[in-house]
Amino acid sequence: MPLHLHTAQDDDIMQTTTTMTAQRDLHQTICLLDWDDTLCCSSWLLHQNQSLDSPPLYDLSRPLQPGDDRTLIEAREMALQLKALEDVLITLLKQAMAQATRVVIVTNAERGWVELSASRWLPGVCLLLSRLVICSSCATCEHPFSEAIADILVGSASFPSISPRLVTLRAMCWRVNAFQVIVDAS
Repeated sequence: MPLHLHTAQDDDIMQTTTTMTAQRDLHQTICLLDWDDTLCCSSWLLHQNQSLDSPPLYDLSRPLQPGDDRTLIEAREMALQLKALEDVLITLLKQAMAQATRVVIVTNAERGWVELSASRWLPGVCLLLSRLVICSSCATCEHPFSEAIADILVGSASFPSISPRLVTLRAMCWRVNAFQVIVDAS
């Protein structure tokens, strides 16, 4: 094998190649983010008896008063936790938008759920959502074949004691289909 001496020209070539690769990668980068129980703490909110119809959360501009009951104190704590999550999500989404060509949020819920749940619990995120692609797999990405397979594996009476791992198959089918639709459309 011949000996290769490092030259200034090698540095120029390497810099050009690195720049071109970075530009190509940025041009082709899609950031896929799952909404429920990844970005938005949907299950936790459900366990806190929160729904779109629930009364408004605690107004953080109102300080606690002596004699406030436990329910009010817990509501304030929930509002503080959601505000902290909102701040993290804003940072995350801004970074994703800066580093990717497209940022896509996927959900297995109906169309509009991401926007509605954000406006209810994470209102500071709403402005950013308007600049992202939101894909509702219920509306656009369901694939009957994979759902049928999941139904057979998970819900069949022939397999009453199916492994909990297979239960996650149903949850994964919609994600795989949504991601494939998004990649195919790019």
